[in-house]
Amino acid sequence: MEEQAKKEAELNSENLKFLYEYLSKQYEHVKTQTVRLDDKATKYLTFVTIVMATIGIISRYYFFEISSYSFISTLPIIFLCISFFLILHISRYLLLVLKVTDVNKFSATSQMNSYIKTNNIDVIYEGLSDDLSTIIESYERSLANKKKKLEKSYRATSILGVILILLLFSIIIDLSTRGVKPSKSITTTCIIDLSKKNVEHNTTKAATTTCSTTTR
Repeated sequence: MEEQAKKEAELNSENLKFLYEYLSKQYEHVKTQTVRLDDKATKYLTFVTIVMATIGIISRYYFFEISSYSFISTLPIIFLCISFFLILHISRYLLLVLKVTDVNKFSATSQMNSYIKTNNIDVIYEGLSDDLSTIIESYERSLANKKKKLEKSYRATSILGVILILLLFSIIIDLSTRGVKPSKSITTTCIIDLSKKNVEHNTTKAATTTCSTTTR
């Protein structure tokens, strides 16, 4: 009986050790998933920032440099407004993904040190496994929330891509119908002739100026 009880104790100790190692790997996995989602959200945010800068340049032309608008000219303006709305919508969700969330973690107090020193290894494995389960659950809740917001931002980014294509075509059609051409370069060249000099009276006659204009 004593030998059987010893074997059961060893088996229980091995099981507790295996459980702790298994939960440790799960803990590392959810931490890695969190870092990947944050990295993906950062890349989306960088893309949206570049698009915003490009749209800002186009908006300056349509809102400040056009003196008259036609029906076709209003199409790019509509697409620009929709793009701005989508960018704000996407940025909001991406910033929520990158928001720091509170998750459970191991205690690092002196009480934990005392707990480890005063208990046998089986009790420690069991206690740490319970803590790991709680920590993993908190990470999984955070991951589910991040994934939901990232999926919404991805769908909005897909719509933004379609709007940008429509914006590009509308700008091409608008510029072609209004006949916008590059401004011509006008160059004026003037030659001043100071070579005519009266040697006898040591005086200089009025300078002769010849100018020519070239248009490119």
